[in-house]
Amino acid sequence: MFKNPFGFVGRITRTEYALSIILSPFLLIFIAIYSYDYLHGGFILLFSMIVYFWFNLAQGSKRCHDVNQSGIMQIIPFYGFVLIFQEGTPSNNLYGENPKSDNSRNTKTFNKFKDDGKTFDLIQELLPFVLLNSILIALTIQFLDINQIIFNLSLYLTIIISYFLFLFTSRRIQHSLGLRLCYSLLVFIIIRTYTIVFLDYSLDILFLIIELSLIAVCLGLTHVSYLIHKTLNKKKPIE
Repeated sequence: MFKNPFGFVGRITRTEYALSIILSPFLLIFIAIYSYDYLHGGFILLFSMIVYFWFNLAQGSKRCHDVNQSGIMQIIPFYGFVLIFQEGTPSNNLYGENPKSDNSRNTKTFNKFKDDGKTFDLIQELLPFVLLNSILIALTIQFLDINQIIFNLSLYLTIIISYFLFLFTSRRIQHSLGLRLCYSLLVFIIIRTYTIVFLDYSLDILFLIIELSLIAVCLGLTHVSYLIHKTLNKKKPIE
């Protein structure tokens, strides 16, 4: 259950779908109430809503797949209510294995993420961790804008931790430069949007090249995460 909650590929059971639509609104309400007291709480709420809609669309698509229907069917009014009670295809169908089968239950999280996947699949896997990283950076900007050294170290740490969590969760065999570059670009775009909307920072084309150097910094820090992950997962030599 909840093996790949942000993915649009595969199938899920009625139980997982029902829990998704019951629990996710309560989580969103909690975040909205909690973020109200923060200076940049709107930023947290905005991207929490993105995660909320992404999660529900992904779960709805997989539930449609379970009844052998296209994910686009979920836009039909009240069809989501029908999906709670409709029994899934008992055997394998066009969209994958029966989620109740033993093979499906033994599938590890994100195992179906292909190394040669499309760009959308890549963003789909990275987005939750990019949003987590962006929220941590926003909180750092809000609370630690005192000492420059501590501020910079904290920003660096948010990137290392967030990307490490992605590597820890992912089951990808290869972690290429392109993967880290995509992550760095997404973080840069979201944070730059945040500074323009919430901090009134202008986008100066003259300084764009300097700003783009931040992507290189993020790229280097994700490599640190990769080295840490690689070290922790190194197999012990057989005596």
